Amino acid sequence: MRPKDLVFAGLAQIAVLSIGAGVVIGFRVGEPSLALVVGAIVGTQTGALLYHGRNREPAPVSVKAATGAVLAVVCVIAGVLIQAISGWMIHPDIVIPIGALGSFAFPFVLFGTMQKAITGGRKKQP
Repeated sequence: MRPKDLVFAGLAQIAVLSIGAGVVIGFRVGEPSLALVVGAIVGTQTGALLYHGRNREPAPVSVKAATGAVLAVVCVIAGVLIQAISGWMIHPDIVIPIGALGSFAFPFVLFGTMQKAITGGRKKQP
């Protein structure tokens, strides 16, 4: 996976997390943890889409781990920044680490699903 793809995955996560945080803060509805989860899912899907758009073979563990690491770091940084600005979470010391662990784990769960969706479940012909 190219570094540029990891940047795009992180940016997608930041965009969705920020929109989700804006909804939670602005309308006082929902849970902040939901914004972290949805951001991580969209970041994972973006990374998988970019990877599987070029490579038809299953993503190796190193690609999933690199994507997960980037998303976990983005989750922590964005969560802490938004918390410092708005105080949107009641228990940030619990929510942010759990969000980071989930962000790291999502690529291991979702990359295969995204590959099937992109290729239509077909295997490569010999």
